[in-house]
Amino acid sequence: MNFRYSIVTLWILVGLVCHASAEPRYPELLGDWSANTSFANCTPCVLSIQGVRDDGQLVLKTLMAGDFVESGGQVTRDGGQITVHITLADGHSLDLSVSKSGKYLEGFGHSYAQHEGGAGAPINFRRVKPRK
Repeated sequence: MNFRYSIVTLWILVGLVCHASAEPRYPELLGDWSANTSFANCTPCVLSIQGVRDDGQLVLKTLMAGDFVESGGQVTRDGGQITVHITLADGHSLDLSVSKSGKYLEGFGHSYAQHEGGAGAPINFRRVKPRK
């Protein structure tokens, strides 16, 4: 009888662990985002954020010159504010924050010649339906 309860308890624990690990980190970031801008030679610029690793690294691709290419990024949370720093394949970078409504990523784009924190081009991405 105790063996049966042990097996049932084990299955419940496995189910809870699997459920907890299936929850996406930063679900408000996941999906496709688009900005109509000439920044970084991508018109329109499309970010496809597919996930966030445990260390805050973004799993994303950027639409540039008609093709999706891998890009790097880092997510941080300061209180309730989520910020994203993205380095594009061509060396440009983006410093963005999620808007209060959750519909926009707002911030600045920097050319590879500018240092972080310097004056950059204002850029606003809006959430769009995923591309197929």
